[in-house]
Amino acid sequence: MDALAQYVDFGTSRQTASSGAASSSSGASATALKKGLTLRQVERLLGPAANATTESQGSIEIMTQTYSGEGQKIVAKFTSGILIEYAITSD
Repeated sequence: MDALAQYVDFGTSRQTASSGAASSSSGASATALKKGLTLRQVERLLGPAANATTESQGSIEIMTQTYSGEGQKIVAKFTSGILIEYAITSD
């Protein structure tokens, strides 16, 4: 399971995701991000996206969501509603 933990949530981080829900758009919520979260989980952590775009790469659709708050910008990429890549930068 350790080899897959980077890609799959085995339920051990559910407390982290739910504890971040109350502090939407906070730095603490951003640190709870990890690949494999669903779009709904990310939005619970960070709130609604400030911007969203969609592009196709072959047969795969990539949705890019941008979140802003507390002096930082988070760009998150999803495919099939699953977080596959993200970057956190200062505003």
